[in-house]
Amino acid sequence: MLQLTRQREWWSGPTTAIELRGLAPTGNEYSTGNAEFSFDYIYHWQLSRGWSVAGSTAVATNGFGEYSLVPDLEVKEQFTAFAQSAVVGYELGDLNTMYFEWYGIFTDRLQNEKSVTVLNLGIDHDLSHNCVVDARIGFGLTEDSDDCFAGVGGGYRF
Repeated sequence: MLQLTRQREWWSGPTTAIELRGLAPTGNEYSTGNAEFSFDYIYHWQLSRGWSVAGSTAVATNGFGEYSLVPDLEVKEQFTAFAQSAVVGYELGDLNTMYFEWYGIFTDRLQNEKSVTVLNLGIDHDLSHNCVVDARIGFGLTEDSDDCFAGVGGGYRF
């Protein structure tokens, strides 16, 4: 991930970053046999009084191997996946942030197009400046989405 801009004031442009990923064909059962690529543009505005707004716009060849999103997909079929998210966050304290998120993943050039859209609510807990854990619960909005889901996860910044 590469940071592009940094927000200077609450009313100025957002902090932005791009994430570029590539996947080499490995020949395993989930491989499309092609090199895959994805691009994600991420943006975040820190507003006043602990509020923030963020989002992400992404595109990936063949869903970048995310066949869990479309489990009945024939692996060799070539397609593009587009993703969009919008998040509103509120700081609950120095270490915790609650967020409400909408995201969608949409395919193009599939025989049976897929549209996965969900709403979810979660809490991030900062273990350190570089490490976060989160818990979330969500609900699907389309036929292709899971009806309900819950999960825990996290991330570490190197």
